[in-house]
Amino acid sequence: MKNLKNLSTIAIGDGISKLVAFITGPYLAIKLQPASFGSVNLVTAIYMFMIVFVQFGTNEYGILKVSPNRGIENINKMISKIILLRLLLLLFLTTLMLPVIFVFDLFLRHWMLFVAGYLTLFTFSIAMDWVYTSMEEMWIASLVRMLSRVIYAVCVFIFVATPNDAVAAILIQGVTELLVVLSLCVILFKRKAIGFETISFKDSYSVLRAAFPIFLTTVSVAVFGNIDVILLGWMKSSEEVGYYAAALKLLIIAKSIRMTLGPFIFPKVVKFYSISKEHAQSFLRILQVYVTAVAVIIGCIGFLYAPQIIRLLFGAQYEKSVIIFSTIIWVAFFEIISLVFAYFVFSINQKLYAKIIIASALTNIILNVIMIGRMGALGSAIAYVVSSSMISIICLLIVFRQFIKPRIWRDILFPIILGVASFYSTFLLVKSVSVIYSSVLGLLLFIVLLFLLKLVRWSELIINLGINKVYILI
Repeated sequence: MKNLKNLSTIAIGDGISKLVAFITGPYLAIKLQPASFGSVNLVTAIYMFMIVFVQFGTNEYGILKVSPNRGIENINKMISKIILLRLLLLLFLTTLMLPVIFVFDLFLRHWMLFVAGYLTLFTFSIAMDWVYTSMEEMWIASLVRMLSRVIYAVCVFIFVATPNDAVAAILIQGVTELLVVLSLCVILFKRKAIGFETISFKDSYSVLRAAFPIFLTTVSVAVFGNIDVILLGWMKSSEEVGYYAAALKLLIIAKSIRMTLGPFIFPKVVKFYSISKEHAQSFLRILQVYVTAVAVIIGCIGFLYAPQIIRLLFGAQYEKSVIIFSTIIWVAFFEIISLVFAYFVFSINQKLYAKIIIASALTNIILNVIMIGRMGALGSAIAYVVSSSMISIICLLIVFRQFIKPRIWRDILFPIILGVASFYSTFLLVKSVSVIYSSVLGLLLFIVLLFLLKLVRWSELIINLGINKVYILI
């Protein structure tokens, strides 16, 4: 029942959090208008790179070290090592950042936004979500984050009303993230599962060296969600960033499904692969059909109904975001459909996975530089899709080379065909009646076909969710 508790709480908590983001994102876009909204997202993108540098892959490193040994002594030791390393990196980055802001014109124009965003950078340097993931108690972090997102939404509606409130928007984000971190620390402290031991610089260096391959992976992943925004701001304008950011906000909501499933899947992938390749293959086959179905639903709805979604949420002033969103939504498709493959590759060989991500990130940067000048934000969207599909294909090939064989036709290709047929047919036949009715009908038709053709069975679904204790693997 532990798996069901984690999954259900994460689903509810993240569902509410994403609903809040679904409301506040368009609200900020409308109130700030494209230029200021673009400036906020430009500064946020730059800070995301800084956050990745400060965390330095220690989230994943901590999970790898704590998951097999969840004793309080080991947890406390890892917390001390990781926090010390992060604070040292934060000090170095702060020293480097101050002169940069006042030298480069792009940064100088937004210096107030950078000052406001520093709180978020500090907060993520002491974040401890990884501890809860290591202990497979992700539901606690999800619940706390859900409450903080509600507070965030309330503050946004109160304090952000004009394009001049961009600084307030960034400050609110930092304050609510700090609330999450402090709440999780208090919970750990009360459970006597947190304590700071005396750690030397030598210990911090050992973590730095061990986490370096993971850092290369995470910084490369950050490229996908941020380099396009930064290059757009540098090569084009804040207004162009605003149109792209509107589409990106919706993509993040779609990709959040990957973030929701990740903490649930990752520890089990590590566990099953450590037992045998047969266990790993069994686990992959159990999950893949569900992952494929989710990816198809996200991709089809986003592509077919992009105009209606953009107009409904952002209004006519963001009309230029329609073609961007209908393109970039396929990033979520590729990331979700290859979710299990990617975690297996990461568990098998972190250095190899880092090379894949780095190669794809470099491809993304090159394509962005080439295509932004010609196509603007649409060029960034195409570059993002191409580099994401590259990761999916390479991870699938590596899984095959490890003799872990997913069922390509049954669990991937056939569900894709069913999903496209379901959504496209209802789109053509029922769209004139109601867009919502059309999309819901397509979803229902797809689910019914999955069960009728026995790609998904209700009895297996119950077992796979962890409701039935007969499922011995979990």
